[in-house]
Amino acid sequence: MGVMAILRGMWLIEVALSICEVGLNTYGISFVSKEALRRAVEDGPWSVMGSYLVVKNWSSKDMAKEVDF
Repeated sequence: MGVMAILRGMWLIEVALSICEVGLNTYGISFVSKEALRRAVEDGPWSVMGSYLVVKNWSSKDMAKEVDF
């Protein structure tokens, strides 16, 4: 199972409208509400395939390579 499928299993379409790869091991997720986003950011830690998943709120105006993790 790939990362995209795992992320979709974590956040169903009712919670995350869109999940896409925006860079190397970097994914953009559009949540349906501010509450869903808050839960994703605050309810971790999350892991995917044995590695931690860092969830950070960032503006769609920013380029993925400009986001500081």
